[in-house]
Amino acid sequence: MVLRPVNPSDESAIIALNDEAVAVTSPMDSARHHHLLELSAHSIIAEEHDQMLGFLIGMTDDAPYQNGNCQWFSKRLKNFFYIDRVVISPQAQGKGLGQAFYAQLLE
Repeated sequence: MVLRPVNPSDESAIIALNDEAVAVTSPMDSARHHHLLELSAHSIIAEEHDQMLGFLIGMTDDAPYQNGNCQWFSKRLKNFFYIDRVVISPQAQGKGLGQAFYAQLLE
């Protein structure tokens, strides 16, 4: 498994994977994807054999993100990193991918 930054060619795979998990996250079309990446400080892809296993999109506390959850943190904390979404494909769940994402962020 490889963790790497998101690049523009990942858009369709990210949107498709997000669509699979839309019941537990929010919808994301191309415009939303671009907006989140513009605000993002860290956007990470996990892949294996050229297949996307998951992604993470997160912002620093100074990102101008109009999101109720992020704004809740902003009102209470001075220094934080907001993870907007972590989506892991069903076949990759339970294999430590979330831990790998968080470990990379902590570096």
